[in-house]
Amino acid sequence: MTAAASARIVAYLGGHGSFSEEACRRFVPAHQLMPLRDFASVARAVCQGSADLALLPVSNSRVGPIATVRQLLAHPELRVVGEEVLGVRLHLLGCSGSTVDAVRRVSSHPAALVQCEAYLGERNWTVAPTTSTSEAARQVAASNDPTHAAIASEAAAVLHGLQLLSRDLQGEAENVTRFAIVERRDQFA
Repeated sequence: MTAAASARIVAYLGGHGSFSEEACRRFVPAHQLMPLRDFASVARAVCQGSADLALLPVSNSRVGPIATVRQLLAHPELRVVGEEVLGVRLHLLGCSGSTVDAVRRVSSHPAALVQCEAYLGERNWTVAPTTSTSEAARQVAASNDPTHAAIASEAAAVLHGLQLLSRDLQGEAENVTRFAIVERRDQFA
């Protein structure tokens, strides 16, 4: 069997540049990555066997528990085999030539928007939720609209060729997200 054929797969929310991807690379680095669009798809991938593990955010120091994930973790076919904590720094990203003053609309995952409430509350911007922070960055890059910005990671800025308009928007200096590492209950039975 080749190394590629025996590689284990970890499913996670978002795409390249997401905090979940960063958590996967840090906490289960030997696994192939399977980015998915929503939490239910991540859990389903493990239940159906297309992924060996899932990495799901269960709570954030600012937002609290993530109800959707907690409901998914109650599924009888899933079990949590580990937990890890990741520091999360959120930044305002815009396309080349954009400025904070030019922004009129900002997009991000709902949990990231809550983490940045104080910053956003000081501005009269339209807020648009997306499926992940990395998806918000992808949309901003695709639009090439200087009035549209994303709240996401520095990795997402680099990946999508965006510039950092404002750093560290999260409401807490020690903003952390706790992730659960999940497998199918019968995986090693």
